[in-house]
Amino acid sequence: AIYEKAIAIQEQLPKDNPEYQNDLAGAYHNLAILQRKHLGDYDSAKANYEKAIEIGEQLPKDNPEYQNDLANAYNNLAILLNKQKKYESAELNINSAIAIHQRLSDLNPKFLIDFLNSKYLLASIYVSRRKTNTLLKAHEILDEIKPLAEKCLADNPNDSRAQTLNKNINNLSDLRVKAER
Repeated sequence: AIYEKAIAIQEQLPKDNPEYQNDLAGAYHNLAILQRKHLGDYDSAKANYEKAIEIGEQLPKDNPEYQNDLANAYNNLAILLNKQKKYESAELNINSAIAIHQRLSDLNPKFLIDFLNSKYLLASIYVSRRKTNTLLKAHEILDEIKPLAEKCLADNPNDSRAQTLNKNINNLSDLRVKAER
């Protein structure tokens, strides 16, 4: 209810102000996370992720923070679609996130962890399919990102995002090995 009230207020703010629009996209995104993770309302979550993405696509492409928020909305929509076994749609959305995060990480290394997380999510989508060809693709991605993730952790040992990414990569690698047996 609080997110819906915030959205109603934010929708009244000037549409030509990117900051307000990014905040509105963020409210839709956060509402979708709540609906997906805590309420299990996947249909509403999907609709709200899509609203966040629609707004985010209209924001200035030269603002890294807006673009990172957009990529994160694509990431979370991909997670939802993967959970629903809509693998093709999940893959399309995660590839949109990867493209944005790749561009951002090329501009600024602070976005590298976001790029690696998006690549990890693509690998997890491939593992979810449990087909030989997708398991091989997951294996290639994990082999590509693991050294970069380990370097991120070595450079920033107290960074919780780097710690979580490395743990997730190792766990997915373990699942991949078990699935190949």
